[in-house]
Amino acid sequence: MLGALFGLGGIAVAIGMLIEPRIYSKKTIGLQLLALALISGACLIVLANLRSPWALLIILIPALAFGMIQIASNTVINQMATSDKRATILSVEGMALKVAYGVFAVLTGLLLDNYSINVVLMVAALTTIIGSGLCAILLMRFHDKNHIL
Repeated sequence: MLGALFGLGGIAVAIGMLIEPRIYSKKTIGLQLLALALISGACLIVLANLRSPWALLIILIPALAFGMIQIASNTVINQMATSDKRATILSVEGMALKVAYGVFAVLTGLLLDNYSINVVLMVAALTTIIGSGLCAILLMRFHDKNHIL
């Protein structure tokens, strides 16, 4: 069942990538990212408090949001970066994302060893809401000041 869930998660990411260009708006990109962060965090909180194995399907909503965020972030980088620096920026972004995954994997393992899956899901929810929400708010402020997007 877990393998099927990961497969469905990959499909949800792909669907998110297909949906994002249709709803993308230069003026509201920060607000869209903030909404996706809040929805993903809320889904993880709900998942931490439900006891049914079918509740695992809720994880598809953050996977869908992740696919949308990937496309939105690439669009923002392509618009803000000049062509001579774009490859470097995308490379650094990819490395930062891999480092974040590595750190979060170790933290998840430590929390699972010492606590429960519910604690891990709550930490993931708070990290999503605070981290992604802060990035979205900074993007909105940057957009308002510089009118680049």
